[in-house]
Amino acid sequence: MRRADSKTAIRKRRRKGDGGLYEESGQWCAEWHDSENRRHRAYGATPELALARKAKRIQVAFIQPPKPKQRGSIGTASNPTVKQAMETWLLNNENIGETSRGKYRRNLERYVIPYVGNRAVKKLTPDDMETLKTTWKQQHVGQSAMWHVWKTLNTMLNSLVKKGTIQRNPMVQVDAPKRTNRRAEHIEAYISAHTQTALGIIAWTAKEDTSCHRYHSLVMAMALGLRRAEALGITQASLIPSTETLEIRTRLKQKVGGGYYLQPATKNGHYRTIRLPHMHYMALANAKRENAITLPIQDEDGTRIGEGKILLTREDGKNYAYTDWNSIWREIQTAYKKHIWGEDAKLEVDDYIVPHEMRHITSSILGEQGESMKTVQSILGHMTPEMTEHYTHLLESGKIETAERWGATIEQMAEFISSTMEEVAKVSAEAESQSDGKNVVSRPTTRKQGNRTKRDE
Repeated sequence: MRRADSKTAIRKRRRKGDGGLYEESGQWCAEWHDSENRRHRAYGATPELALARKAKRIQVAFIQPPKPKQRGSIGTASNPTVKQAMETWLLNNENIGETSRGKYRRNLERYVIPYVGNRAVKKLTPDDMETLKTTWKQQHVGQSAMWHVWKTLNTMLNSLVKKGTIQRNPMVQVDAPKRTNRRAEHIEAYISAHTQTALGIIAWTAKEDTSCHRYHSLVMAMALGLRRAEALGITQASLIPSTETLEIRTRLKQKVGGGYYLQPATKNGHYRTIRLPHMHYMALANAKRENAITLPIQDEDGTRIGEGKILLTREDGKNYAYTDWNSIWREIQTAYKKHIWGEDAKLEVDDYIVPHEMRHITSSILGEQGESMKTVQSILGHMTPEMTEHYTHLLESGKIETAERWGATIEQMAEFISSTMEEVAKVSAEAESQSDGKNVVSRPTTRKQGNRTKRDE
């Protein structure tokens, strides 16, 4: 009997067809080739999970075809059922994060699959969509849940149209379920007061002697209207000194099982370049650290195509985690309010500016200074004017250089708000010292006050 060599003894022999299995960037990759010799990869935190995902993707993608069926029968790759189409969409769409993937699956499996899951996706009609809405109402499904399920199903069907699986989306002819968007109502109600607070924070964090000065670059990235993944995924190479521009070419993505990498795409898959106001450029340029972490850049198939040194990092050089985004922003707002109103001041619900609201604030400032909808659309990275109009509360036309005017507007408004709030802080401190420890200074209203008056009036 021949003695097994050390390599065979250490590694268990894989079965034929398992393909490559190796560790890459902290996770396991199961690699294989299909019948047309195209390479595919599936990732997992463990070898077992990677192989399981590989097997599921092979089954769903019909790389190992089922038994021959009659022409045009339901369940084939060219004529999948709604359930099969859902599985393919969820497993093969690398632009969907793991958290969102789980949420989309729960929505569809609970509210869609029980009713039309076995129907051929090509046979879905507008009447089927109306029936779904009626069924949800009869089951007393909440407005928000109905709207999110509708949005998820619509996105899935639109992807099938792009692939050519179906000719048109049956949901196009049907009105979406109505819902009360409480976040939008909150933003609309407090946009004016929150804009003033945001400008005050910009001026306050710019001062080196403030407690939150170390976050100034992060605040200025938010003031550009960047999405969270875009801001945290900025690389040092994407900041161009010669033109003072910022290229939004990568976004931060979270790996399955932990860790981060960079994906070479924005949310809508299009790159964009922003000409920065000088104050924004200087804030981002000063954020560069020699010890900044370098993350791999991977395409949709998980192939490493490069690497990028992160621009916005913690003091130890590590990238900010997704959870840091909200906690730091709350810390900044709390510290700013205490600076203005004293140590006893608390950040109330109506005071808090959610991070996403900074996109609305940026849009409103640009609209107020006279930028066209097309200009605002290019800065925020919107695909449609309708989306930009949702963000822009004040729209006018203008043809002056956007970056210079934007910078001048921010500086003037921030300086005005900062000086005003500093006076309020002094009055507050004097009043507190004369009131036996009781706060006798009334807080300004936070309700929407209409358009702000020009600062030079």
